[in-house]
Amino acid sequence: MRAYIDALLGKDAETVRAVMVPETDFDNEFNNPIGAFRNWISASDITIDESYSDPCPAGEKCRRMNVTMGLCEVNSGSYPDGDFAQSFGVRYVKDRWLVTGFGSG
Repeated sequence: MRAYIDALLGKDAETVRAVMVPETDFDNEFNNPIGAFRNWISASDITIDESYSDPCPAGEKCRRMNVTMGLCEVNSGSYPDGDFAQSFGVRYVKDRWLVTGFGSG
């Protein structure tokens, strides 16, 4: 999860792609005018809680993680500077946990 957050803040599309589930709508992830990739610039006090159970399709392994941080600089969009908290889904795919997408939940 930390690699995903750091990649969003660093505008590192290659890493974002590498840590997300393959069927992600990357056009939406990277180009949504209110999305994190386009708008988040820096953050502080990033905390990622332990994962917890999340409903999942049969045969899949899914978890959810709560993330909190102080968004220090945001270009525009629906998230202003300041406190931010959201849960993120992760799914086990080919021997590793991958993020299911920004705001997926």
